[in-house]
Amino acid sequence: MHHSQTSLINKQWTIPFYPSAVKRYIYHMRKTLLSFTFFSVILSGSLLAQQGSAQYDSISTYDVNLSDYMTTNGRVYLANGKAISKEQHQFYKDNWAKTQECQPCMVYTYTENKVLKHIALQYGDCLLGAYKEFHPDGKVKIEGTFKENTSATDWSNLRMRGLCSVRHGQWTYYNTSGKVEAIEQYENGKLISREEPKDSVDKPNALQKMKGLFKKSGDEE
Repeated sequence: MHHSQTSLINKQWTIPFYPSAVKRYIYHMRKTLLSFTFFSVILSGSLLAQQGSAQYDSISTYDVNLSDYMTTNGRVYLANGKAISKEQHQFYKDNWAKTQECQPCMVYTYTENKVLKHIALQYGDCLLGAYKEFHPDGKVKIEGTFKENTSATDWSNLRMRGLCSVRHGQWTYYNTSGKVEAIEQYENGKLISREEPKDSVDKPNALQKMKGLFKKSGDEE
């Protein structure tokens, strides 16, 4: 379904509590339709992703922020602040429309350098089911689940039905070493509990310990 510019401008932009990384991702998807920030999309009809018992078409996307400005030598086109050709700029814009051909879809979002950032089942700006986010080195950063649409055919009014990006179940956060930083439990979007394993806190290294042993005479205790 295509959204009109008026309906998008009138949308409420407040979203429920999410850790900053997930919140930025969801906000980016919504902001995209207003500010000409585009995902360049490669639609692969033959590639299917499975979530639970359902199969969905998969889309690989590139998270690219576009802008352009006029100079005395002509218009300059930018992607993530870097100059690109007019053709590449137009390619990113044209491919945004392909997301409308695949709803719902399992969306694999990459950086411009083809590093995987997110995997999520997406319908419009709504996330449903399993969500996974990655550190730049490819290690898992966040794993969790949003409420799923139990209907295989009805994808209408997801927000009104309480199915749009609503956290449900366990969310696990990992540091860059792969250790669990926190585990959260959600029920219908409400945070029920949060646990932070003690061994996930980085311990002082040897240099920090040495600094603690050798204090200057005037240092306070």
